[in-house]
Amino acid sequence: MNERIVAIPDLHCPYIKKDKVALLMDRLVELNPTIIIQLGDLYDYISQSAFSKSIKMYDSSTEVMNGRLCAEEIWAAINNRCKKAKKVQILGNHDIRPLKRLVEKSPELEPFIDIKKYFEFKGVQTIHDPRET
Repeated sequence: MNERIVAIPDLHCPYIKKDKVALLMDRLVELNPTIIIQLGDLYDYISQSAFSKSIKMYDSSTEVMNGRLCAEEIWAAINNRCKKAKKVQILGNHDIRPLKRLVEKSPELEPFIDIKKYFEFKGVQTIHDPRET
């Protein structure tokens, strides 16, 4: 079997570079991949980082909402262009920032926290634990 794999790293929604995403969408049609893997950092969650926030950014809830809308648009566009391709998404270090911040502050609450819904998209298999790869 001749697999054609496209790997997409570090989208960092909602802080995407629209021209680069448009180029990606054009290339997907040309490449006609059988497998598409999003390699992590679908989201940025800079509002949850421990770093100085010197860039203009959204507040936390707006960043989450806009990030989700951005990710939905990207996966919908990929699904539209590559209907038959297997699609896989792996969580990256930026994706789990909110969970890490919550657990750092209140580790006893970890069993009550579920971020999986932010990574569920139609037609996409999500690997929530990088140790599964």
